[in-house]
Amino acid sequence: MIRIGFECVGTFDIYYSRSIWHNNGTIIFKGICNIGHGSKISVNIIGNNVWICCRNSILKGSKIPDGCVLAAGSLIFRVFSENNCIIGGNPCKILKNNISWRS
Repeated sequence: MIRIGFECVGTFDIYYSRSIWHNNGTIIFKGICNIGHGSKISVNIIGNNVWICCRNSILKGSKIPDGCVLAAGSLIFRVFSENNCIIGGNPCKILKNNISWRS
């Protein structure tokens, strides 16, 4: 189930806080996904098999390579080129290299 712009979390100004969805890639949801009202999502900066944890801000011009994990609460604002790493913090940096995914 995917819910976009639901009003059950917090208080939102429904007249000025709209959700924006811009997609130039492929997005695959495996399981439940809630995207709150007022979210702005633009997909053309994110590699394959990237895990984005909660409360992240990914700013314009950022690039996230394949196989990376974005740690919760991070501010991503630059170009990263190394695959398979954990990126996090504010300012963002590589926290761990050479991670692997298990299926």
